[in-house]
Amino acid sequence: MSKIGAYINLTKPAVTALLFLGGITGAFMSFQKVISEPAKFIVGMVALYLSISGANALSNYIDRDIDAKMKRTCNRALPSGKLTPKEAILFAIIVLIIGLIITLFVNLYEFFWIVVGIIFDPILYNFMSKRRTYYNILIGSIAGGTPVMAGWSAVSGALFSLEPFLILIAIIVWTPVHIWSIAIKYKDDYERANIPMLPVVKGIKASSYAIGAFAIALFLVTTLYGLYYMNALFVSIIVVFGVVILVLSLKLFLSNKIQEDSFRLFIFSNIYLGIVFISIIFYSILEYL
Repeated sequence: MSKIGAYINLTKPAVTALLFLGGITGAFMSFQKVISEPAKFIVGMVALYLSISGANALSNYIDRDIDAKMKRTCNRALPSGKLTPKEAILFAIIVLIIGLIITLFVNLYEFFWIVVGIIFDPILYNFMSKRRTYYNILIGSIAGGTPVMAGWSAVSGALFSLEPFLILIAIIVWTPVHIWSIAIKYKDDYERANIPMLPVVKGIKASSYAIGAFAIALFLVTTLYGLYYMNALFVSIIVVFGVVILVLSLKLFLSNKIQEDSFRLFIFSNIYLGIVFISIIFYSILEYL
């Protein structure tokens, strides 16, 4: 059982869950097709979940030496010795390949978006840019939005629509708020591992400016989505929680307790994105009914 738990841990289950919820959100934007073709929806979501899990496992394999140097990550499956690198890479590749093969039974558009996510996360982010530039998370942020597009493509049978693409953009601007806030709290960890996250390279004050700018962009994009695609009730929910993001970002900029406030923003950014996803899902269901 401990070995099974280690493999689950390798997939970053909390991250996988949030990304997968994004995929379900994208699918529910075409809720009528979810209802009319439930088998395609189920198969598409299984493929997406396996692909996300495999990609996250691959990311953990690439980052195993970094994780061993950081207090926040040293208990993960690889640095703690619960899995060997060979076990981890085999697991990652097998799960990823199974996920990608299953997408081919859905459509090539879901396959395309999943491949884009793999290119931008474990390859361009973890392998190529994470150790080299503080722009790393801006590159990796694109991968965070691809599950929404993949979920939408799986059920719609099309490559692109503005509706899921706006949420992809929202996730791109959400990611720096989320990651840079945790990087402020664990700045010493990143320095120890020699990772050039923005707070390490440019300092905490400059990072708080950048977080504020991206928080404003996040508020604008999600509000625009709500105004264009949702009714007043759901727009109000998104706006209210978006204002909280703005307030927490401002508080971070003015803070005398920078680590506490940065972690608070990190936690709430997770909640906020979950609320956006769930609001879209519920609105799509209610519109259908």
